Amino acid sequence: MEKVLSSRKKISVVDVAKWCALVVVFYIANRASIGMGYLKPFGFGLYYAMMFALSRPWEVSACYLVSHIFADFSLNGLYVSLNLIFVALVFKWLHSSLGRKAHWILVCIYSLLGNIVYIILHTATGKEVILTTIAIMLGELFLLCCMYLFRVSNRSLKAKFTTDEVMCMGLVIAVVAMGLSSMTIFKVELVKVIAVLLIMILSYTATNRVNLLFSAFYGIGASLYYSNIGYMAGFVIFSMCAIGFKSSYKIITAVAMLLCEVVLGLYFHTYSAYTVFSVLSVGIGQLVFMLIPARWLNSLSDHIKGLTENVAVRSIINRSRDTLTKRMIEVSNVFCEMDTVYKQMVQGVLPEKEAKQMIKNELVSKCCKGCEHRNKCSRVNGKIFDEVLDHIVDIGFDKGRLNLLDVPQHLTTSCGRVNYLLSTLNALLGSYKRYNVMVTNMDASKILMADQLKGVSILLKSLAEEVNTNIVYDVNKETRIKEELGYNNLCCLEALVYEQSANIKYVSLILAEKEVDEKKIEKVVSKIAKSKMSIVSVNDSLVSGAKEVLLKTRANYDIVFGSAAQTKTGRVLSGDTHSLIKIDDGKYMVALCDGMGSGENAHKVSDLTITLIENFYKAGFDNDIILSSVNKLLSIGDEENFSALDICVFDLRNNLMDFIKLGSPTTFIKHKFETENIESSGLPIGILDEMKPHITKKVFTDFDIVVLVSDGVYEAFGEEELNIYINNADSTNPQTIADQILDRAVELVDGKLEDDFTVVAVRLFPLV
Repeated sequence: MEKVLSSRKKISVVDVAKWCALVVVFYIANRASIGMGYLKPFGFGLYYAMMFALSRPWEVSACYLVSHIFADFSLNGLYVSLNLIFVALVFKWLHSSLGRKAHWILVCIYSLLGNIVYIILHTATGKEVILTTIAIMLGELFLLCCMYLFRVSNRSLKAKFTTDEVMCMGLVIAVVAMGLSSMTIFKVELVKVIAVLLIMILSYTATNRVNLLFSAFYGIGASLYYSNIGYMAGFVIFSMCAIGFKSSYKIITAVAMLLCEVVLGLYFHTYSAYTVFSVLSVGIGQLVFMLIPARWLNSLSDHIKGLTENVAVRSIINRSRDTLTKRMIEVSNVFCEMDTVYKQMVQGVLPEKEAKQMIKNELVSKCCKGCEHRNKCSRVNGKIFDEVLDHIVDIGFDKGRLNLLDVPQHLTTSCGRVNYLLSTLNALLGSYKRYNVMVTNMDASKILMADQLKGVSILLKSLAEEVNTNIVYDVNKETRIKEELGYNNLCCLEALVYEQSANIKYVSLILAEKEVDEKKIEKVVSKIAKSKMSIVSVNDSLVSGAKEVLLKTRANYDIVFGSAAQTKTGRVLSGDTHSLIKIDDGKYMVALCDGMGSGENAHKVSDLTITLIENFYKAGFDNDIILSSVNKLLSIGDEENFSALDICVFDLRNNLMDFIKLGSPTTFIKHKFETENIESSGLPIGILDEMKPHITKKVFTDFDIVVLVSDGVYEAFGEEELNIYINNADSTNPQTIADQILDRAVELVDGKLEDDFTVVAVRLFPLV
């Protein structure tokens, strides 16, 4: 016995809850009637549909029996329910034994057999025969509808329903309304409570079409029960009222529906009996709706709303982004391969030892050919002659060019072609030097090209990662933004809210052209989006007479820029160049470049360097690629083109500063109570063929001021004195600070500037 009991499945709380819910469903179906109890044909249809569509027939039968007893507590009612259950269980067992599902025609036949007792008890008179026939036919129709819905129940709620499915669901809704119409709790009408609650929920979660259809079918059920078409009219008017007055403030919808109920009852006499409990029923339904959290409504909306045109378009956008990501990664791989190919093409110059031997052989070949002393030099004095040639070639490599004083005495006394030998050697050395420069520049160009290709590859991969993130849309915020703008007399034709990342949101609005009030728009959108939003652009829309306004999550900080400069005494052009550019939304670059020397050439080199860096940063290249490429471009050629470079990149979204200092003076960060120094960590750009920039990262705080100075200002002050001067500056205006530092530097050198003077100041302040 214990073995049998232990093998039985334990009953869980979930199972008990399901059975209780099934009892309630059967009870509503059994209470559903036409003409306030005149015909009750729907309970057996639902029971037989469940019996032959679901498993666990004994539990289903027990739930039906309990519900039937509560709905019709009489001896005849017990006979009818037992007849229905017995027939259903017998045929269910038969089909289970045969392993075959029952066809819908057979299920209808079985339900007729299950109603034998009901037919016998309700066919005493001719009128009862007619009513019983109608009841059986309605029950069979309801059975077919239920079986059809069970068959398609696995479909997603987001899929578009067919007309047959809509009509079947409509009949089920009508039956539910009939059942609820027969129930009251302390004179409160449950049919109205549920009607108001569901209509208001659907107005916020489903389409208008779904809401109107539901209210119509539900109203038909209530009208059939009360034999009063006013219920259908009233519920449809409720639905129209909920749709028309739908707002982010749910109280507006509730008040509008409550007023509708009063007008329908008192003025139009829509209901058979109208009391204060009718109004109370509507109020209870609204109160329950008001207590539902907004996040539950949003979740429900995602589950029951069908696919609209906008949703399809948004899906297409995300699919297009996926395709673009794959293409960008493929192109990135191509550029990466090209980088490898170019680096393999680098030849490199001939090694010095081999180059010397080649020049020596060429020298002997040209100078000794046809000389009458050739055999003597090579056979008798071969070793000495060979050493002398090695010696003069070594000197030539060191000095670049030989003269007669560089030639050993042994060679001048024993060789009659010394002058010719010197001119030939100098010509060979010049050719080798030109060859060396040409090959070096060609190799540098190949490496530069390879670096650019690698940079493009990295950039494309970075863009692919950014594009690969699917855009998340927020339909509920879109609706709220349109409503809120409407309350502020701004006509919003369309709104699109989407998130690119957790910290960045975008809002695109189509507004009537005369309604573009930027301050008001930013205020409204920021309130709904729950983050500070700022307008990025205002453009003409495809819609005639409208503007497209794009807003984006605002950065945490903004910057104010100031600069002051003075050229070296006696010079017109300055060798210092500074720049402030916007790299990206929320990112700025400040750069100060001090070209070698002063005047026109220094200005040219400095301007070229800063322009290259600006363009690379705007294109989105990495710091290493940018500085390495600029360094190679400046080092190509014979001229010395190098510059001290001071760069600071501000990330205003993440509160970060990146300092890149190549041969530049100290940078100063003025905090509230102290001034911090950032030292240089590399040689000026353009000196070495290869370089690896060092980046110093700092987190900035409110109202920090960053000061960059050129060599002239730095040498005029000295590091410690300049730190003290900046720290004691009482102004918070960066332009004023830059002017004060420059004036003081000029004063310290008595107005005699031995170099160009430049000061750049940047102040960071939080956006409220």
